[in-house]
Amino acid sequence: MIISHKYRFIFIHGPKTAGTTITDRLQAVCGDEDLLVQQRQSGLRKHEGAARVREFVGEAVWRNYFKFTFERNPWDKVFSLYCMQMDPDHWRRDEGSQWTRARSALRGMIYERRKPTFRQWLLRKNRGFFHTPLPVYLGYLYFTEGVLAMDFIGRFESLHQDFAKITERIGIDVDLGSADHAVRRKIEPDFDPRIPSYRRHYDDDLREMVSDYYRREIETFGYEF
Repeated sequence: MIISHKYRFIFIHGPKTAGTTITDRLQAVCGDEDLLVQQRQSGLRKHEGAARVREFVGEAVWRNYFKFTFERNPWDKVFSLYCMQMDPDHWRRDEGSQWTRARSALRGMIYERRKPTFRQWLLRKNRGFFHTPLPVYLGYLYFTEGVLAMDFIGRFESLHQDFAKITERIGIDVDLGSADHAVRRKIEPDFDPRIPSYRRHYDDDLREMVSDYYRREIETFGYEF
């Protein structure tokens, strides 16, 4: 997440929407007084929602700064989350709270012995402290008091084109570069971002589960399986 006073923009970082890459590219042009949140700092989180950021920056900044984020097909996003959690580098990351690091280390010890299938992993969600719930992205990230709070919501499916619109709007010359799909390819060696390969990992039950969980996102943005 970024609050840039130099270029008068606020970037809300939604999980699994290339937010880390976007932050890395924008960081290069940010000023000394700009706030970049990759880990918890200043009372904010990496994936902080619009309502909390609005409270943090105040009404004047909130009204006058350009606010943007990115969204992604929920079925693809959930499978991408699975790929990340199966990645050994994710288990060993040294970030987040002490509890988050301990949970990741425990997950890694178990998954190194036997990784769950996507179906097993998804059906275990919302069952106890080890299997963390699926994130409810839309409900708090993009809305304030029930109103869609962003000036622009880019699509992961048109990432480069929409990022170009954003950089033109805020007046900077930054190229997003080529995406790194190394994590996804550990699960899908033949992964091609131009092809919706996530579909082959779903059966009817899993498809309906994600549809029910992210119905608000799907209806708001018109996503289809």
